[in-house]
Parts: sequence; structure tokens; C-alpha cells
Amino acid sequence: MFTAGGTFDVRAVYSGAPGCLGSETATTVTVTDEPVPGGAGSVDLTSIFGS
Repeated sequence: MFTAGGTFDVRAVYSGAPGCLGSETATTVTVTDEPVPGGAGSVDLTSIFGS
């Protein structure tokens, strides 16, 4: 959860499981104090890692 507006670097790490590879990725998100028309107010992390 972001408690203030601004631009933030986000890093996500999946360490893997038996038989699965680990993964790491980074992205930048911009958080606004005002609602975005049509925005849900959340981030789907599958958009960072893919599905």
C-alpha cells in the first residue's frame, strides 16, 4: 500500500519452488492522490510477472 502520491520503484521477486524457476523483475509506478477515472485503485502483480 502506498501512503503518498509520487513515483515509486517496485521490485518483485519469486524465489521459486521445487521444479520451478525463480524470477525477478522491476517496474516504476506512479501513484496519484486523486482517483483516476475508470481506475480500480490497485495493481495486479501478474502484470509485472506475466501469467
